[in-house]
Amino acid sequence: MSEAARKKEGGRAAARAVRAAMRVVHPVCCGIDVHRSVIVCTIARSPEGSLAATYEQRSFSTRWSDLVECREWLREAGCGDVCMESTGKYWVPVANALEGACRVVVANPKYTRAIRGKKTDSKDATWIADLFRLGLVVPSYIPPRDIRDAREISRYRYKLACMQASERNRYQNCLTVSNATLADVLSDCFGRTARAVMERVVAGGAPPGEQECRGLARGRARAKAADIAEAVAGCAPSETQRLKMRLSSGHVDEIGRMMAEADAELDRLMEPHAGAVAIVASVPGFTERSAKTLLAEIGCDMSQFADARHLCSWAGLSPRSDSSAGKSRSSHVMRAGTYLKPLLVQCALVAATRCGEEDYFAGKYRRIKARRGHKRAIIAVARMMLACIYRMLSNGEMFDPTDRGRGAGAGDGRCAGAPDDGAARAIELLSSLGYDVSSLRAPG
Repeated sequence: MSEAARKKEGGRAAARAVRAAMRVVHPVCCGIDVHRSVIVCTIARSPEGSLAATYEQRSFSTRWSDLVECREWLREAGCGDVCMESTGKYWVPVANALEGACRVVVANPKYTRAIRGKKTDSKDATWIADLFRLGLVVPSYIPPRDIRDAREISRYRYKLACMQASERNRYQNCLTVSNATLADVLSDCFGRTARAVMERVVAGGAPPGEQECRGLARGRARAKAADIAEAVAGCAPSETQRLKMRLSSGHVDEIGRMMAEADAELDRLMEPHAGAVAIVASVPGFTERSAKTLLAEIGCDMSQFADARHLCSWAGLSPRSDSSAGKSRSSHVMRAGTYLKPLLVQCALVAATRCGEEDYFAGKYRRIKARRGHKRAIIAVARMMLACIYRMLSNGEMFDPTDRGRGAGAGDGRCAGAPDDGAARAIELLSSLGYDVSSLRAPG
């Protein structure tokens, strides 16, 4: 046999091995290529015992009447499984229209991307259908409707908080340009004292003196009346800066009212999940507000994730696996959890620095920081906290750092016990494994 014939036969053998390893998971399914104005649907049918498939394709607009027609077409075709890419927000109305009539699977585009140079809408829909029927699509986590609604509100509130911070910075820039150094005296330039003083300055006239500043100050700021008067003594804002400060101050107040309304709506949406909120809020560093925001992201049903490690990876708190030819490249945490990761890092900072040195997470933070530095230590603590929350929500139990339950650490999702009881737990473990430990005794 010639060399060319041997290569051809080897290729055929490899193809036969691939076909033998593959199996059809969804005999009748639909792949949808989603765009802003049109969707292309391909129904793939696989005869029993065969990898081959026949295809039926139709296009629909994204108007509601056409989406209803698409749903009826899928129902008449006996297609109960649908897969589509998570293309921006365009997939949401399509999934909402098909929800209830079909099992909708939404996939990250990086898992369904077709080969460059061989892409059309019809080919993309067929490619998605083929990957889905062979079980090669990794589904994205889509929470229930009530959690999705809470997620929309919590994310909008986050955007409002960012807008408010930007507006506060603009106001501070106006103070700087106008030679008002209140930031050197008062901790909050939008506190009651600072607002009262600056409203007096913006109103016009000579800057307030020490006696007037003492009357405008509130609480402990009265003791700083002389410093406040000195900070605004040379303040002479122009008309432009006065207008900017009035507009900026009013915008900050309006955003504050919007945030309060969003908080009330989030409270209403999370009321049915009060038990889960109480569980998460029992973790050091978390408040009731941050617990609701966390649950709006991950939901209350932990069966959606295989284990704590999968949840941490989904949140972007696990290092990437990136190695080739025996060489490991960057292992930084993944770029995921755009809204969840900052929340966990913020709660980890509170738990590590404000909950007392004897707190479990504070101790973990200090030990890791000594070896790996502050940033890696905070990410590690955030991962431990999320792993603990996974186990707590799975078992319906509050945070208990003294739980000796089944030992192990927070890395596998358990709330680990105190580090000073290792000998007693080791004896318990040996006893449970059948060893004779009658002659052993924990110190003390």
